[in-house]
Amino acid sequence: MNESPKNGLTFADIQRYLGMLNEELKAKDITGELAVCGGAAMVLAFKARNSTRT
Repeated sequence: MNESPKNGLTFADIQRYLGMLNEELKAKDITGELAVCGGAAMVLAFKARNSTRT
């Protein structure tokens, strides 16, 4: 896994990690829901900032 920038996770980082999680869960035939909150929600839903804060 690549290191994230010192200033947090970017939009692309979050999407990549969620995609990896999706693939792993799909391979195990697991379905469910995931709540995204805090800085990640701000980055993904509102594009309010370039990355999460550390």
